[in-house]
Amino acid sequence: MKYVFALFALVAVLLVAQNGSSRAPVPAPVFKAVRHYWKTRPDRVTAFDVIACETGDTYSTTIGSYRVGLFQFGPWERSQFGYGWSVWAQARGAHNYWRVSGWSPWKNYEPAGCGA
Repeated sequence: MKYVFALFALVAVLLVAQNGSSRAPVPAPVFKAVRHYWKTRPDRVTAFDVIACETGDTYSTTIGSYRVGLFQFGPWERSQFGYGWSVWAQARGAHNYWRVSGWSPWKNYEPAGCGA
């Protein structure tokens, strides 16, 4: 039994090391929406990084008060690029913003602790 536990612990350590982080798994609706809007792997990885950073790994569409949602849109971003309370609406709005500005809006104003 202790060998099974040791093997399980080793696999867990290797998975975290391979992943580079111990971030929570991306929920399926978020994963599907990001894959739909961002077509390249590097952009998808960045989108997942931004969402994890902006939501504190909660992947919540309702987190925040002034800046809200997966991508932490403020009132200006919501009015310019679209917004809704669903994962798909938020990903679409963020993709619209990304097409105009790239990742710079998120990289320049990231919360402390989120690396760029």
